[in-house]
Amino acid sequence: MVSVHPLLYKPKKLTWSEVANRLERRFTLLSFDITGDLLFSEPFGMLEHGSDLVKIDRRPGSYVSMMNTLAQRNEVIDGLQNLLGVTSAHVKERMVAAQDDHDDWLSLLLRMRDEHGGLLKFEEIASESLTLFMAAIETVSNTLFAMMYYLATSPLRYKIRALPYLDAVLNEAMCLHSVLEIGLPREVLPGSKGVHLAEFYFPPGTVLSVTIYAIHRSKDIWGQDAHDFRPERWEKLSDRQKTAFMPFGHSPAACVGRNLAEVEMKMIAATLI
Repeated sequence: MVSVHPLLYKPKKLTWSEVANRLERRFTLLSFDITGDLLFSEPFGMLEHGSDLVKIDRRPGSYVSMMNTLAQRNEVIDGLQNLLGVTSAHVKERMVAAQDDHDDWLSLLLRMRDEHGGLLKFEEIASESLTLFMAAIETVSNTLFAMMYYLATSPLRYKIRALPYLDAVLNEAMCLHSVLEIGLPREVLPGSKGVHLAEFYFPPGTVLSVTIYAIHRSKDIWGQDAHDFRPERWEKLSDRQKTAFMPFGHSPAACVGRNLAEVEMKMIAATLI
């Protein structure tokens, strides 16, 4: 089980810049630990030890040859290789085990069947595990860090102890500091009459996309204070604003980890505040 209490450790004589850097780092380490526990039943202890270096040289089969196809070697690629190595090693160990009595995400992937009724291959399970890892870590840690920044600079921070206000603070942080700045592509259905938006017409087969960041910062939707930190706006939203708020996407293709991420962020925020 992962404990959030190491987050409360406060070294003495730090500048505000140093405090911010440490807090951002600790949120990332905590996200690693929680995801490792949920995915592999093995928290890495990164927050406790203050290190994001995952030791994989002791694990059999941790070398991943496919990464050698990447010509450019830098710290980002090295980090991905390290994470992919850890993920692959865990998957291999569990696949060759005589019995798997774990109750985690990996156990679900190991039991999953493809469209032909067969078990998933190693590459598929490793890929899905890596995707879960990457999706869960930065999104939660970045949102928490943004929330703490806005709270520290807001004159209304005393209200945070009220639970409804905590929900509003998290929503406002996700709205102002969208973790996903990519667009969410949607295709105009083939065989349809197309789509008319204002003076524009988009024929069938056209792929439309707009970034979440642009929607969340639109003054046309959120008002002239769209760029200001105002959790109070969530006390009474218009229908258009409710539809426009999509930090996890919309439709059946939305983020499957939304409920987990929200619970995780609320528990961490409540512990800190």
